[in-house]
Amino acid sequence: MSAKNRIDELRKIIEHHDYLYYVLDKPEITDQEYDRFYRELDRLEKENPEYVSSDSPTQRVRGEPLKEFAEVIHDPPMYSLDNLVSESELIEWEERVKRVTGEDGDWDYVVEPKVDGLAIEIVYENGILKSGSTRGDGVRGEDITFNIKTIRSIPIRLKKSLNIKIRGETFMPWEGFRLLNDRQRKKGLKEFQNPRNVAAGSLRQLDPKIASDRPLDCFFHSLVNYRDFKISTHLDALKFMRDIGLKTNPDNQHAKNIKSVYEIASKFPQRREGLPYMADGLVIKINPLSIWDSAGFTAKAPRFCAAYKYPAEQGITEIIDIQLNVGRTGIISPTAVMKPVRIGGTTIQKATLYNMDQIRRLDVRIGDEVVVEKGGDVIPKIVEVHYEKRDHKHPPHEFKMVDKCPACGSKVVKDEDGVFYRCVSMSCPAQLVRRIEYFVSRGAMRIDGFGERYAQIFFDCGFIKDIADIYDLHKHSDEIEQMEGFGPKAVDNLLNAIGESKENPLSRLLNGLGINGVGEEMAKTLASEFGSLDNLMSASIDEINSVFGVGEILAKNIHEFFRDERNKKTIERLREAGLKAFEKIKKTDIRSKPLAGLKFVITGTLASMSRDQAKEIIEQKGGSVSGSVSAKTDWLIVGENPGSKIDKAKALGVKIAEEEEAIKKFLS
Repeated sequence: MSAKNRIDELRKIIEHHDYLYYVLDKPEITDQEYDRFYRELDRLEKENPEYVSSDSPTQRVRGEPLKEFAEVIHDPPMYSLDNLVSESELIEWEERVKRVTGEDGDWDYVVEPKVDGLAIEIVYENGILKSGSTRGDGVRGEDITFNIKTIRSIPIRLKKSLNIKIRGETFMPWEGFRLLNDRQRKKGLKEFQNPRNVAAGSLRQLDPKIASDRPLDCFFHSLVNYRDFKISTHLDALKFMRDIGLKTNPDNQHAKNIKSVYEIASKFPQRREGLPYMADGLVIKINPLSIWDSAGFTAKAPRFCAAYKYPAEQGITEIIDIQLNVGRTGIISPTAVMKPVRIGGTTIQKATLYNMDQIRRLDVRIGDEVVVEKGGDVIPKIVEVHYEKRDHKHPPHEFKMVDKCPACGSKVVKDEDGVFYRCVSMSCPAQLVRRIEYFVSRGAMRIDGFGERYAQIFFDCGFIKDIADIYDLHKHSDEIEQMEGFGPKAVDNLLNAIGESKENPLSRLLNGLGINGVGEEMAKTLASEFGSLDNLMSASIDEINSVFGVGEILAKNIHEFFRDERNKKTIERLREAGLKAFEKIKKTDIRSKPLAGLKFVITGTLASMSRDQAKEIIEQKGGSVSGSVSAKTDWLIVGENPGSKIDKAKALGVKIAEEEEAIKKFLS
């Protein structure tokens, strides 16, 4: 048998056994036998690289990390769902759909557990996985194709050569979550809080090797282009997806009418305790797809399906301590430490107390018996205190806020007219990792490839103890190359990205500093008004307050930030690193800029730059960028795979520029 024929045969064998194991959960061979097939395929492909293809099982993990996620436009949008909480609301929902469609009589339904994970959309072309993306804001998502490919229950090649678009939910089963945390403990690393967060976080890593190392799974629940296949019911669509190799939820149920839906819903709270995954409710879908077509959508949600939610689960326990946590902006938040209590399939030991006003309102104290609720079915919070259980002869002491930061000893300041207490020191170690994450983020200094994982690693190693240390990271390049997950090329890419960030304008640096109340737009305003960081640092409260949109409280925050000695030292080190942001901005009358007064909207994926970069160029030239097309829009810039905005622009007579034309006219 030729090498090519054997490669083709091995791929089919492995795909078949992947389907049996990961989709049907019915393996027919041992792990050792599977590994033998896989190793043979890997060897033959290395010996015959001309036969390697993107749909091979060996190509599930791509070697090099991405620099950033590309943007994907969802058409139609990935809408959120309206929530129902009672039998009467179920009946009202059905009657509402009947009024809209003009239909009468009973419909049947499909009732699906609402799996708690990350919503995704996948496109197959000729049966080959072409792209996978996150839901994002429903209209714009992130391209996570290479992370999607690492999930074994998602086939790279379907059983049939079809062009389809499907949507589903990626998640981490409870068992996989427990095994992952066992591994974290053995390595001395921080444990994850819940399966939903770790599933979402895994798929939004720029390095697909991280996702491949996590036990992720996926259920598909929606065939977007069902009209292409003459399918008449949602149940038929689910069967269609299963038949071509896609995994659907085995816990889905068929209900003959709305009364049956409620019977299923009323029993689900007990049933979900035994489910192997996290679920926060049910999704109810009308089965006949003809009703989907006639019901359509509201501005925010489809009319033909809805989510059935449940009251948050509660438990009773005792507070054994109140700890203080310091966030990125220095806000000090109290957290109750409690005796372990089991709620909704997880053991709860901590609950947020939000702020001192909440503590005073509840009059919660160490030693109190309390009722704990999983707010939003995830975040635990205290909703009630059993005051009658207190020992009134020896009542517990009231909790008082500290006047010095528990992490660094700096002064704690209460927000004027606010409820928060905060540490104002930029060098506070408890704030630093989160400050690093924010400083390198896309909205601030945009250091591609640097994220939450690297921030924590370099902080723990002692390489970065201050954001200015980022620009000294090159001094540790040899040590970083020896660390797990790094190598010479990865280090070079990271250091190059850090070097490129030095070219960023003052507005990005101001945003990255993390001054309380200063975001992306305010940073642009301050940079434009003061022209240099030195001018802003030396400005009085009144001078800052005179800037349009600032206000007294924000002016005071900015003024105090630049008076802190440690903050001033950090800023001087950033100056010494050679950041372009310290150069004075030549103030230009915006009216003299080439795009002054023009309003733009961008749709689709740009090949030459990201949409954020295009937006920045337009704004630097005096134009403005909006997220939606209106009669006031001057130009719509169109990239690949544009959404419905192009139709609206044509209807309104808005001028349209393809990317090549836009580069010549606006984006050069």
